Amino acid sequence: MTTPHPADNSTIPQLDGYKKTVTQGEVAFFLGLILVVAGVSVAVMTWGVVALAMTALALVPVVLIALVLVTFG
Repeated sequence: MTTPHPADNSTIPQLDGYKKTVTQGEVAFFLGLILVVAGVSVAVMTWGVVALAMTALALVPVVLIALVLVTFG
């Protein structure tokens, strides 16, 4: 990174570089965490929709057979 300004050095003399690396690490960590959470939630939603669609498709013949049995039975 660039060298810190004298004003930054005067405000936080010994913790300046440490503080900067910590904030960069925290930003990267939180960005990664947000990406992971978003990816997992999207995957869960997608799989939920797929599971719902497959359940509905599996139930269609059952419902049709039940309707036929009720109607003509």
